Amino acid sequence: MISIENDTHNCCYFLADAILLNDNKLTSTIPSTIGLLQSITFIGLSNNELTGTIPKSFYGLQNLELAYLSNNTLTGTISPQYGDMESLRDLYLDGNNLTGTIPGLSQDQIDNSDLGEYIICFPLF
Repeated sequence: MISIENDTHNCCYFLADAILLNDNKLTSTIPSTIGLLQSITFIGLSNNELTGTIPKSFYGLQNLELAYLSNNTLTGTISPQYGDMESLRDLYLDGNNLTGTIPGLSQDQIDNSDLGEYIICFPLF
């Protein structure tokens, strides 16, 4: 099994604009240091074995356009801060145990997203 480590030192020097780690049997949680990746536009973490909640720092990724977090074991409430992520176009959260609403998503964002069966509700703006 591969584990995501909370390594702030290495994370600070990460300059790429994408993380593509789908289908890698990753375990552990999404580290809060993910929020340090301010240039990131695409995060692909689908089809792994990630647990826990989506860290609050994730919602500060203002350049993030694509977020593929589906088919893990993520839990908790979806933060209303998703509505503040203006660059976010595609959001995939299906196959997790998440609840809550996603305020502020545009119709285009909703049309291009797979929110899965665990979302309670979300507004259609």
